[in-house]
Amino acid sequence: MSESPTVWISMEQCPEAAEHILDAQADGHPCTCTLDRDNADARRRVALHHTPPLPGYDRDEYPPAVCEEGGEGANVRYIDPHDNRVAGSSMAHQIKKYPNGTKTQIKVARKGR
Repeated sequence: MSESPTVWISMEQCPEAAEHILDAQADGHPCTCTLDRDNADARRRVALHHTPPLPGYDRDEYPPAVCEEGGEGANVRYIDPHDNRVAGSSMAHQIKKYPNGTKTQIKVARKGR
């Protein structure tokens, strides 16, 4: 596939996940990630290893575990579970037609986009 698709995460629908993306990217984490669903569970375990569960929160990682760039060194933040699941569902829906190995841009959609 020649074009690099863009995954949009809505600031209105999932503000905590969107803010986490913006902060992680500002701290040097990549805006372009390579899809690799097959190893997502292993990357998620590595990314979350030093961040214990906190009642009432999800641990959100960026880059996402579904990307090769996730895992060790990922930025992890506690966020509202609903917010995290809306963002994850949105991303899953947007990438479902693309095969592993596809490079995708991850961007935040602000109000009015």
